[in-house]
Amino acid sequence: YILSLLHMPLPWTLGPLAASACWVVFTNSPVYWPKKLRNWGMVLLGYVMGSPFTLEVGHHMLQQFPIILLITIMTIAFCLLAGYITGRYSGIGLTNSMIGSLPGGLSQMSVICEGVPGTNASIVTLMQTIRVITVVIVVPFLPLHGLAETTKPVITGTHAFVLDEMPQFALFILVI
Repeated sequence: YILSLLHMPLPWTLGPLAASACWVVFTNSPVYWPKKLRNWGMVLLGYVMGSPFTLEVGHHMLQQFPIILLITIMTIAFCLLAGYITGRYSGIGLTNSMIGSLPGGLSQMSVICEGVPGTNASIVTLMQTIRVITVVIVVPFLPLHGLAETTKPVITGTHAFVLDEMPQFALFILVI
């Protein structure tokens, strides 16, 4: 909530991450997150993130599906190559470097580590955190300061998610 008041990017993702890091640093004790609560939290997060998806957005995505598919395949291929190179030359292991290099949700990659033998969740989480922070810092500046002469929205009439529009039940769960 504090990061959203400061208008930071991705406050609902980076806020809990920062809070957990501060807890570990200042209390010198690990963060315990019960699996059942974590699973319900992921359901709630999926609902909140998917609620702005409308039929109009779906139509725009279908129109651009071939390029979306091509870019997705290229991104995964590049990440697998980067993961292979990282694993080969860093000594962290191929499994850790592959999972740590793939795009995906930070919390989901940590959950995947629990089910894959031979992975170290700390290494994967560090790699994913570096990736997320880099994206949050670099990506907003690219269209504003380097890639385009002018920027215009692709889809008009859309807006960012704000706290006032969050469904009341989801807000209640987040406050608890």
